[in-house]
Amino acid sequence: MKKAQVTVFIIIGVVILLIGILVFSFRHQILESSIAKKLLGTSAAKERISLEKEKISRCIENVIIEDIYEIGENGGYSRLTGGPSLMYLNISYRYLVYNSESLLPTKEDLINELEKTINFDINTRCPLEIVPEDGTEIKYGIGVVNLDLSKGIAKAVVEWPIDITALNLTQRVDKFEFEYEIDLEKYLNITEDIIKTDLAYMPSVCLTCIAKIGDANNVEITISHHDNNVVYTVIDNTLERPYYFAFASQH
Repeated sequence: MKKAQVTVFIIIGVVILLIGILVFSFRHQILESSIAKKLLGTSAAKERISLEKEKISRCIENVIIEDIYEIGENGGYSRLTGGPSLMYLNISYRYLVYNSESLLPTKEDLINELEKTINFDINTRCPLEIVPEDGTEIKYGIGVVNLDLSKGIAKAVVEWPIDITALNLTQRVDKFEFEYEIDLEKYLNITEDIIKTDLAYMPSVCLTCIAKIGDANNVEITISHHDNNVVYTVIDNTLERPYYFAFASQH
């Protein structure tokens, strides 16, 4: 009888031990599965956040490049800045010679005008529209750009606090940096030479003088007459995307 009882206790002990092993193993598998899911979710969230950061970065870069070209077509001034202009062939040209005076912006003026345009455009065009069902949320602060124009390169640092949330993971982006190879100071110097010549020969235009300025700087300069006005366009075809710096002169 005692041997039978011992045997029963042994069997019960073995069963309890096996149950314990099974419970521990099952719990371990659940824990591993939970960790794996969490890691997978974090990875997916980081990937989604990285994708949104890239979209915002690409938008900012496009805005900067387009505004660099636009400001040249507007004589170095922002479209947001008022001032005398000439409408010619449905295109508005900023007067840089008006009432026999030069209105050519300085390098610092051009930087301020370009920063004004970029600041407006990135804050109105680059906040992305996110579908709520997507599980991604983006909160934007105010973007501010700081430009440096030196050595033929436009360097832009955009300070912009942005919180991106995906799958309950939130990351903050504070800064974007870009460089674009273009010598905006060069076009100001060329335009300054054109304006000096324009004022010296006004009301006539010294075509040979203007041609010499173009040859000396490896650019094309076109001249168009409209009533008592002259439209000058400096065209730099040495760039992959030709650059235009255009303005009007009141004669």
